[in-house]
Amino acid sequence: MRAVGARVQVQPPQEPGAFVARHRPLISILAFGDDAHDDFVALAGAVGKGLGTRAGANVPTSVLAMANRAMAKTVLKRYGTRRSVLALGRALPFGIGAVVGGSTNYALANRISRQAEDFFAGS
Repeated sequence: MRAVGARVQVQPPQEPGAFVARHRPLISILAFGDDAHDDFVALAGAVGKGLGTRAGANVPTSVLAMANRAMAKTVLKRYGTRRSVLALGRALPFGIGAVVGGSTNYALANRISRQAEDFFAGS
């Protein structure tokens, strides 16, 4: 509480209205005590209850549809980018393994084929 009072006192002189507006939270703490914040939060919640519903009723449906389309594009782009990078990260090791395995199988089959031809041709 003393820190709040000290802060209010050390500010340079200004217009009286600007001072009050700028320091309203500090003044309310000094006037009402440390519990004022909780009371103000509860008051704001009670006053604002249902405010979003009333404000949303006045917005035209076309505006909401346009906003939904814009947000959907943004979300899909972000989600699609992340998913494609993750899918590539998962598929890449399998692709590398397939190339290495296929190359090894091809080389081994050619080697066995030549060995068999040499063995049976020599008999």
